[in-house]
Amino acid sequence: HVPKDVAVVGFDDIASASLSTPRLTTVTQDARRAAEMLIDTLIDGVETGESRNSLLPVHLTVRESSVCSSGE
Repeated sequence: HVPKDVAVVGFDDIASASLSTPRLTTVTQDARRAAEMLIDTLIDGVETGESRNSLLPVHLTVRESSVCSSGE
């Protein structure tokens, strides 16, 4: 039973996440920025041989799939 026995979290907050029962908790990120960084790394990395680490901001949308009400 979700979320009583197990919490479920998805990724990318697709449209159906808020339509499921229970509604799905999700993590979202800026996919466009991630793609830009990947392309930059591929272009720059091939030429320089360097690698770099970067953090992208994310957002957690908490819905019923990960929150159990106090009465359960």
